[in-house]
This record gives sequence, C-alpha cells and structure tokens, in this order.
Amino acid sequence: MALRADTAPISELSVSLDGRSVSVSLSESKIAGVAFSGSSSEKEKAVLDAVGEAMIGFTLREATEHAAIYAANALTAKGLLRRPAGIGIPKAMGPEMALAEALLRALYRAAPLPPLKPGDWNFEDRGPTPAWVARERKDKMATVRGLLGMFLTRAGVEQDAIVVVDIDKYERIDVRFSETLPIGVKPKMLMDFECFLRTQTGERLEVFVTEMKDLNRIRRL
Repeated sequence: MALRADTAPISELSVSLDGRSVSVSLSESKIAGVAFSGSSSEKEKAVLDAVGEAMIGFTLREATEHAAIYAANALTAKGLLRRPAGIGIPKAMGPEMALAEALLRALYRAAPLPPLKPGDWNFEDRGPTPAWVARERKDKMATVRGLLGMFLTRAGVEQDAIVVVDIDKYERIDVRFSETLPIGVKPKMLMDFECFLRTQTGERLEVFVTEMKDLNRIRRL
C-alpha cells in the first residue's frame, strides 16, 4: 500500500517490525507519503491502509500519537472493526491495530528528532475539514438537526429532548436539554450524540450544552 499527498517529499524514513515495514516521505516536516508492506492478511492490510490515510498531511509526532485513533474510528464506522466495552483504545481493537501502533512508535523512535522536553505540547489540530467549514451556517444547522432527529428516534426519546441552539464560529455545536429529561441520562446522551454525529458526517464535531435560561419572569426582573 502506498499513499502520497500532492507535495514534493524532501526526506525518507522507514522501519521494519515482525516482517512488516513502513516508509514515509516528509515535506516541510509533514508526512507527504506512506507505504506499508508485508501485510499477512486482508484485514491487516485494511487497517494499515486506514492508518496510512490518517497520517498524510501531519507531522510524525501527530501521526504517532493519533493516526491509529482516527483510523480505528473510521474502520469502526465502516463495520470493519468492533469497539470493545469501555474505552476502546486502538491496540485493544485487535492485533492488526496493535501492530500499526507499534510500527508508528518504532518509526518515531527512528526519526532524527530532538527529545521531547516537559512542556513540549502537541498543538496540531484535527478539526472539521475545510469542506465542512466552508458550508453555510444554515446548511450545517440543517444537517445537524436532521441527524439529531435520527439519533433521538433510534434512542426512543422525544424529539424535543435535545435541541440544537447554535453552531459558533469555532464549529462548536451548542445544544439544550429538555427540563423533563432525567439529569442522570444527560451526560451519556450527550456523548452518544457526539459520537453519532462524527460517525454520520466523518467530521470531528464537538457538542456542548448551553446554559438553560431562567424562564420565570419574576426571577428575571
């Protein structure tokens, strides 16, 4: 498998592990191309392909820290991986994903990079795609509200249990819960809706609860 972005690579790096190899080409510190070899099965090849796609356009550090996570999410959405109970870290989702993570860590260790120091935070952001950001607000609101309706129907909850209030300039989605919804179910419902949005749109969308205004006119005077 080989993937390449539309940039001119200026350096190459490769490692091998357990009979598999990964090579990357770098352009201005970003990964411009990825090639895996030695896959032992179609499932392993599919996993490595997804990881390679998630690496393109990012630094080696970002790819090492997060590419497997994004690949696991994409493969889960396609039904090619099953998320285990609890926190589904990539290496817990099968030996293929564990191998991918091990290859990425080996690749990072082989890179001629200065050691990380305390405070060397990773500030790379994988926010919504330019295609999503470029859409008109009313179009994005219609998409999110439509998906919310689907989510509530599947959950067997009243359609006014959650209401989309706004999408701000940072693409954060503000919602409001109905007062009749038990407080104990709200945190899980919020996380489930965010996960549903990401799966359906393929975008890294974030959902927040907006503060409920006091509707009592006397207390607001």
